[in-house]
Parts: sequence; C-alpha cells; structure tokens
Amino acid sequence: MGPSPCSVFSIISSPTLILRTAAGSRFELNQGTHHDHILCVTCGRVDEFVDETIEARQQDIAAGLGYEMTDHCLYMYGVCADCKGK
Repeated sequence: MGPSPCSVFSIISSPTLILRTAAGSRFELNQGTHHDHILCVTCGRVDEFVDETIEARQQDIAAGLGYEMTDHCLYMYGVCADCKGK
C-alpha cells in the first residue's frame, strides 16, 4: 500500500528545491536551514555548504543595488574530486 493522497499532496505542496544534474533531478524539502549547493556536472554529486563570507557579500550586493534581499539560492557547478581523478 502506498502513501495516502494527502501525504503526497503535503509533500508536493511543501516548499521544495529541485536540483537538475547530469544524473537526473533531485528534490529537496525546505527544512528551514539555509545552505547553498555545488553540483558535479559529470556524476551529479551534490554537496551542501554554508559560507558566511558569501552570505555577507550577497547582502552587500543587494543593498548596493537598492534591494532588501529576502531570499536567494546559489548553485555552483564543477567537476568533483572523484571525477577529476578518473
């Protein structure tokens, strides 16, 4: 027996992030903690990170352009160490 339609609706209607990678799509539920992502363009590996310098710089850029930043998402793309070594 699968999940009830209410459970599926709750999951789908929750704020989510969809990451599209070389390996396909990955869905991530918004758990309330902010982080950014770096994705391998070869294997699809996704790593999460938080960097206070990047966060502060984004705030400075928004303020310099007259914005009050309410949210953002940062995706970095590259080749992971495992794929680089192949």
